[in-house]
Amino acid sequence: LSLFPRRHAAYMLHVFQRALVDCCFGRYEQMAERSREVLQWLGRPGEIPIIPAEARAQLEVGVCNLLGQVEAIRTDGSVHEMLDVLEQAHIAGAREVAAAVRIMYHAHRGERARFVRAQEEVDVLAAQAGSTWRHDLVGLRTLWLTYALCEDVMALKRAAGELERATGELPWLASTRDAAQACYLAERQRHDEALARYEPSLRAVVAERSAVSMRYALAYSRILRAAGRALDAKAMCEELLAALSGHDQGFMFTALLKLEVALARAELGEMPAAAEVIDALIHAQADHDNPLVHGLFHKARAQVALMQRDRATFGNQLRAMHGWFLRSDNPALIGQCQRLSEEGRAAGFVESTRTPTTRRAFTRSLGQISATLNAARGRSERLQAAIELIVEYSGAEAG
Repeated sequence: LSLFPRRHAAYMLHVFQRALVDCCFGRYEQMAERSREVLQWLGRPGEIPIIPAEARAQLEVGVCNLLGQVEAIRTDGSVHEMLDVLEQAHIAGAREVAAAVRIMYHAHRGERARFVRAQEEVDVLAAQAGSTWRHDLVGLRTLWLTYALCEDVMALKRAAGELERATGELPWLASTRDAAQACYLAERQRHDEALARYEPSLRAVVAERSAVSMRYALAYSRILRAAGRALDAKAMCEELLAALSGHDQGFMFTALLKLEVALARAELGEMPAAAEVIDALIHAQADHDNPLVHGLFHKARAQVALMQRDRATFGNQLRAMHGWFLRSDNPALIGQCQRLSEEGRAAGFVESTRTPTTRRAFTRSLGQISATLNAARGRSERLQAAIELIVEYSGAEAG
């Protein structure tokens, strides 16, 4: 196809297929460049006139799906641009693709309930359309790590089992299966067994030095640190981060790899430096709103404060962690808050370790909320009342 002239439809298909290959191998920057080049051609009907209108629309949906699946792991919300295009496309399959992108978006934010709703929507649309598109494969390749980050041991166990079965049909999923199995063993506190069985597989995938490697390196680093090999984890993460392009710096897994470096440094005794790095990461994400990323950052900062015996910082960071994880409405993340609270209580930080409440503990009706706000005189009082309601709703101790 590359032999055709640039103004020929076949050459455009060649560029799109190259983008698909780039995506498979983790060359996300090249994928994005080629995909946007195709979108530019599609946006100028006179540029390549022989493509029928319906085929043009279908190809546009395909390109937006490709971009959307990758941008769903960015932390800046840029995926919404692709979702807008897909939701406005009046063509069969566009809604299904948009819902599939939304699955990844909510999953990578730790938003369990919204993820489940998007998954149900995809299942319904696929059944209605008689689709054979393997949405499940997209989930299998990516969601195992999200479950590991959420410390959702049951979901991780199911994902590892599904990958085990799928690998019989699709052998190229073997490295993903190994990583999921290793994470499951680590969640069961069997870190040495996880490394003994799966370290060669993890090391081989990380050695590819691609954006895809970030997922595996993140899982591998967490297991290494849990097994007392913080120095190895730090060296691996730093080497991979140095190999990534500037385009890849905006992905949530890049930010979490930097967090792994900071945590490894803390475990090696470099706590002030680790605290400084985590504070910088929190500041860099200030304009973004990924509950999972923010919550993990604040959790890490609280853990470092616990090592430093810094009661005030521990309390502030724990409350911030509570707020972000409660936003996700994810029981596994809320469970992390409770476990860290117990660690703080065991260390003597009693005042700072209030166990987080779930939203169901908030008992005011909508009418009572409205009455409270309407009773306020002026904008200032109304805002103060709103802050007090938010504090009560989130289970925080202060505004």
